[in-house]
Amino acid sequence: MIERKTLSQANPNYPASAYLPGVSLQETAGRVRFEPGRLLFQSEEMEVELLLEGLVLELDQSGRICFSDPEQTDWLVFTTDASVLKNYFITRTNRVRQMARAVRQQREGRRVLRLAGVFVVAFLVVALMLSMASRWTMRFLVNNVPVAWEVRLGDSVLEEIKDHLRFVDDPQMMAALKAATDPLIRRLPRQGYRFEFRLVDDPIPNAFALPGGKIFVNTGLMKTVSRPEEIAGVLAHEIAHVTQRHGLRRVISSAGPYYVLKIFISDRQGFLSTISNGSQFLVRQSFSRDFEQEADDVGWRYLVEANIDPRGLAEFLERLLSDPVLKFVDNSALRILSSHPPTAARVAHLNELWRGLTKKSGFISLSSPADR
Repeated sequence: MIERKTLSQANPNYPASAYLPGVSLQETAGRVRFEPGRLLFQSEEMEVELLLEGLVLELDQSGRICFSDPEQTDWLVFTTDASVLKNYFITRTNRVRQMARAVRQQREGRRVLRLAGVFVVAFLVVALMLSMASRWTMRFLVNNVPVAWEVRLGDSVLEEIKDHLRFVDDPQMMAALKAATDPLIRRLPRQGYRFEFRLVDDPIPNAFALPGGKIFVNTGLMKTVSRPEEIAGVLAHEIAHVTQRHGLRRVISSAGPYYVLKIFISDRQGFLSTISNGSQFLVRQSFSRDFEQEADDVGWRYLVEANIDPRGLAEFLERLLSDPVLKFVDNSALRILSSHPPTAARVAHLNELWRGLTKKSGFISLSSPADR
């Protein structure tokens, strides 16, 4: 009894299949075992013998262990049982043992690659879920912030920067601003914002918007534009920063949406304080490329809906790109909100929007800009 158990353990058999290429399209299921000097596959229909002397071990594409002897026969024997590689008759034959070791290494390499693939897929799925959750959290928080809180955030930012700004009251420039923006403001969706435009004595052709609706226009911009549609285009972009709540979204993003959500749920006053404390962050940071493009797209839509020629912003940016003197626009001492430099990519995108626009004439006429 003991001897039979020992023999069985020393010479086990393994589930396998055999296949003769060119003769049969199907594999025959059976079992394989090793005996001195040979591998023996047996099924109800057949018996296949492969001599260990010429035995070849390798992995097929599906990861099965394949036995063959090209010098002896075309038969292929397959098994998925990796324990066959540790069989006594395999390990005692030096040449076959080395092939078995190579097969084990291949299997381990494939296993590692599979695990890595599973890890990468799991990581991407988790990252996607977190990204979706983060976007949902952001939308929820932004939608629950009253416009009045945004106004307070904008006022906090203004307190931070007002000592660096020189406000001017030029009647001609203010009239040009009003003429370019009134038709635009009248067609904006009602979201509770009251837009206020102020002139800043600064030679850099730029403008920036604060959360809540305050928009500041440099005198340099007013002196650079060649037609009022350019003013309308630049300010439609800034208005879009406000209506799309980019400043608020950046504050929440910088603080961490989940952290802000926790404060929102437990302490509304603390939530307001967190929002207000973001003023210093807004002073020191500029908008992301995604926000800039969104402002371009939304501003474009506002212009079209107001029946204003929407090419103004692209024309203004092209002028900045072509004039080497004006390229220093991003070197302003105050890089606030929309102080991103113009880029060829933005101009190309705006020109693409124009090519796709059905209506290309019949726009309303805006007043001429202030005399320069």
